[in-house]
Amino acid sequence: KLGTSFFGYAYPLKGGKEGTVAGALNSFSLNGDLYRENTLYVSYGRSVYSRANGADLFFGGTLKYLYSSFGSFKGAAPNDPVLNGSSSHNALDLDLGLLYRFLTHYQVGMQLAHITQPNMAFGRGDSDQLPMAVKLGLNYKSLISNLAFQLETTRGPDGQADNKFTTAAERWFPKSFVGDFAVRGSFGVGSREYKQVSLGLSYRNRRMQVDYGFALPMGTIESTAGTHRMALTFRFGKPSEQEETLEMLAETLANLKIKFKENAGNMVAGISSGTISSEKDAFIRERLVKAEAAVKEGRYREAVNLAVSVVDIEPQMASAWQTMGIAYLGMEKFGSSLYAWNKAYEFEKSQALKEAIRGYIKSIKQLEAASRKKQIKPALIDRATLPKEELDSMLDRGVNYYINGELDKAREVFERVLQADKENVEALKALRRLREEQPR
Repeated sequence: KLGTSFFGYAYPLKGGKEGTVAGALNSFSLNGDLYRENTLYVSYGRSVYSRANGADLFFGGTLKYLYSSFGSFKGAAPNDPVLNGSSSHNALDLDLGLLYRFLTHYQVGMQLAHITQPNMAFGRGDSDQLPMAVKLGLNYKSLISNLAFQLETTRGPDGQADNKFTTAAERWFPKSFVGDFAVRGSFGVGSREYKQVSLGLSYRNRRMQVDYGFALPMGTIESTAGTHRMALTFRFGKPSEQEETLEMLAETLANLKIKFKENAGNMVAGISSGTISSEKDAFIRERLVKAEAAVKEGRYREAVNLAVSVVDIEPQMASAWQTMGIAYLGMEKFGSSLYAWNKAYEFEKSQALKEAIRGYIKSIKQLEAASRKKQIKPALIDRATLPKEELDSMLDRGVNYYINGELDKAREVFERVLQADKENVEALKALRRLREEQPR
């Protein structure tokens, strides 16, 4: 009977600005105490390089304490050098890793495992050295899906290289205020006729995540029913005032939308436009769903861009302005959030929603007033020669031009933003993307 258990805890230092520390304990056993391996982990990782174009480099390391032991074996020979010697052994080990994130959706990583190559033999004079393993990975991550590839190489028992290649895919299905559900699968091939298929399911909400995995080796091990694994993850910490307000806004808005949709029967709650073509209908539905999912995942700028693409063709669509207001609030752009919520209030036809929006506007004004009390760095004041709200409006106008294919106008607007704010991250990213699509 084989069993494994794992317990871990991670803590971001100053919200992750100074990295994250973590500790974990992993235990593997065979028939209870007949054979056991325990590993204690102490880890640290942080960002070491970041550029305004979205490129980020992360570095991390893990110090491991390895302990293995075995129990008594009936019938062992009196002179057996292993079973009648020391019944336990320990050693220190080290892993290091790098992760580089680029072009918004891509990540490439490398890990060096068992760098110290510790000797885990029980008998004196014996050698059971853990070979160093090198892992390389590439991941494409969208809002709700992942596609990953990994190559692992290490030295086998015969001194030859053991290689494994794995490809995996994951798809999330966000369900507002119920939680997110996911399915995933992978397939691996490698040396020594290695083949393995894995499948998994997940559920998560803001505080908890449950994962299930099933792995089945193919062709190499007979009479096996595969391996089942369960994981339970909790997220601790009190949400900030802004996070609480954002959650309240989104939850209340969603509940009111559902009620209004039942009463009015409109395409989207809070929309009272005239006849909409099926093609336009489909476009709006798709953009609004993606925008709400982006807000839920914390991709606020992406949510703003999606909402802007909707109001560009349907300016009186209240629900798009509402989503935009929530996204701007998540970005702490209170002036832009108030502008969007005022637009939503202007175009909203449901009295119930209008009353709710009025309360949201009041709450956001309080957040804006509180933020003004915080000390602002002089460098930031000197750098921006235009009001923050105007810069945000210019950014949105540039996004509109980009969506409509007017790339020259979009470039002109983003360059004007940089003239006022030379380190504006959003404008730098937008110009970089424009240069890739329309090199001069």
